[in-house]
Amino acid sequence: MNCGGVALCGTVQGEPASTARDEAEASLTWRRFPAGRGRIVANRWLDRRRALLFVAWFCLVLVPALALISWAARVGGVAGFVLLAVAVVVAFYVPVLPMVSVGEWRTTVNSASAIDGHTLLTKHGQRQPIDQDLHAGVIEVLEPGWRRGRAHVLGVHTDPAMDGSLDLVGLVLLPLLPVVKARRRATPWRLLSNPATGELRDARDLRQLADVLCASPMERDRVVGRTVLALSARAADTTAAQPEPDELPRGVWTALKSVGRTLPLLPAILVTIVVGGSIEAWRETGAGDAVANTAVHILLLSGVAAAASWSVYFLYRLGGLLAATVRAAARLRR
Repeated sequence: MNCGGVALCGTVQGEPASTARDEAEASLTWRRFPAGRGRIVANRWLDRRRALLFVAWFCLVLVPALALISWAARVGGVAGFVLLAVAVVVAFYVPVLPMVSVGEWRTTVNSASAIDGHTLLTKHGQRQPIDQDLHAGVIEVLEPGWRRGRAHVLGVHTDPAMDGSLDLVGLVLLPLLPVVKARRRATPWRLLSNPATGELRDARDLRQLADVLCASPMERDRVVGRTVLALSARAADTTAAQPEPDELPRGVWTALKSVGRTLPLLPAILVTIVVGGSIEAWRETGAGDAVANTAVHILLLSGVAAAASWSVYFLYRLGGLLAATVRAAARLRR
């Protein structure tokens, strides 16, 4: 196979569909990856990564920032306001980029794909496809690393300053445009190998992608096509469908994990409220000034708003778990 060949637009048949979701994805030309046990392993890798990020944020960012806020309230004056502003930004904004990255990874691991001509389509459950032109000269292969585990990732190189694609996070970080660019460049878009195990996607899928890229008029795409072709030489052709093993009935385990992921946020909310209450108690002694008042309002209002939002989200996830349990029980009775 050479890298100047004609793009393959043919289909690679998907796994047998046994549910409505599987049937909706049966028309996609790429098979789901990771599939079967590999997908469960990849999600466990992602769960561990998320847990590590949360612990690091709580211990290394939130707690020191709350201590700094408490100190700033006692310092007062201009220095106190500066310390207060810095601490608030650090405490409540630092986790945004890591959490966005985790969400992108979860979408990448659990969504299916298709190639139509030289357009790569992604499909998340029953949602509408999102497409990307593979001949636009913006495709790149990101190598394994500390941010991507053992995964080779098909990414999209974009410059938000040039194409107007700045999102809300990008607008807030406009003075830090290089950071936004770095986040966009490292966005996991399509997995070519499993981030947990390094297992490559099926060789036929990789060859199909390589042929499409190699037919691009853009040299950048052809270089990426040769990289993908080299990966396909190390991958295996698998013909058997991979069953999706479930540790609990289908859907229940996912819903249960969704409920569990909300629980660690509660200690962070409680600590925020407790620190605000301690500043308020100190302020009532008559020693506090405007900085202490501002700190109390920020922490107490943030804590109460976060607690209300958390309660609504927890009930929503709990309702999802109940619905998934009822559906699983109904299937078992058939």
